This record gives sequence, C-alpha cells and structure tokens, in this order.
Amino acid sequence: DYCPRLEELELKKDISCFGEVLFRIVERCKKIQRLDIEEKNYEDQMIIPIFEKIPQVTQLKIHQCICISEEVLLKIFKFCPKLTKLNVTNMHEITTELALATAKHFTKCSKISINKVDRPLDSCIEASENQLYIALYEVDLGMIIDYFINRKEKLRELVLSGVELSKLTLEIICGNLDLYKLVLFDVEELAKAVRYLL
Repeated sequence: DYCPRLEELELKKDISCFGEVLFRIVERCKKIQRLDIEEKNYEDQMIIPIFEKIPQVTQLKIHQCICISEEVLLKIFKFCPKLTKLNVTNMHEITTELALATAKHFTKCSKISINKVDRPLDSCIEASENQLYIALYEVDLGMIIDYFINRKEKLRELVLSGVELSKLTLEIICGNLDLYKLVLFDVEELAKAVRYLL
C-alpha cells in the first residue's frame, strides 16, 4: 500500500525504481512536496506523466538523468508551478534557455551567479526564491543580461566566473543593471574590459 501522508521522496542513485513505479507513487501520494531523482534513465515519455502528477511540488531535484530532453526541462515550471527550489545538475541538456526559464519563474531572485564549465555534463542550475546559480558549457551571457535589464524586479548582485567578458558587455552591465555588487572570477579579457571602469 502507498503512504498517503508522504511529503518527501528521494530516489538516490543506488535505488532502483522503474518509471512506472514512480508514476504510481506520485499518482497516489498527493501530498508530496519534495522530489529528488538521481541518476535514473527516465525518458521523456515516462517523465512527462510523472511531472504532470506533481503540480503541488515545491522542491525538485534532478541529478544526472541524462535521458530527459531540453524540451521537457523547459516545461518544468508548467508542470510544477509552485516550485520554490530547483536543482538540475550534471546534465548536458541544461542550456541558456533553461536558465532564462528559471529566472522567469523565480521573479524575486536578486542574486545571480553565472559560471562557465569545461564539460557539458558539468552544467547545472540551482535556484531558490532569492538566488540563482547557473553553470553552463555554452553561456550566452548577452541573452541573460538582456533579460535582467528588461525585468521589472531589479538584480542586485551579479557574479561572473570563467566567462568571456567584452568591453561592450561590461559597459552594458554597468550602464543598465542597478547592481549593488559585481564579482568577477577568472574572467577572460578582463584587463581590456575593466579599462572601461577606470
């Protein structure tokens, strides 16, 4: 029998759980608030019905589930509109588009960290109501900055690590984002770009 009071479900990497079993669990356990899925080979046709059954979930973690497509990841906030915390890690399907979709959901986020990683599989997005951590193999920094420039809620803290930062991009950041704090780590072309500030 299923647990009618179940609020948290963690499927760690060493736990074998077929998609059909997880579907039956979430279908019957209507009070699940937190779902943690690690290293499961759930494909789109299986994970979509599961996501459709958990609109009440507020915390979702998906770690190294490499069979889930970017198309499905982009629909996470449609399936789970009440999310207050999201962790999607170690998946090469994580893109700038997913980062933007996450930012659009967490509208009160005032701190963002954007990082460049060496391998697609190291990509991740970790989001809460106040901050957003983005690590991507291919980073479209301009697209992300443009979104926050036009967003109603202001960004207050920006951390850039390992990304390529041109003079023009730095000009746009400093001239259009009303930041309280800007942190730069291992930023390519930094010496040239920072001359704009001097």
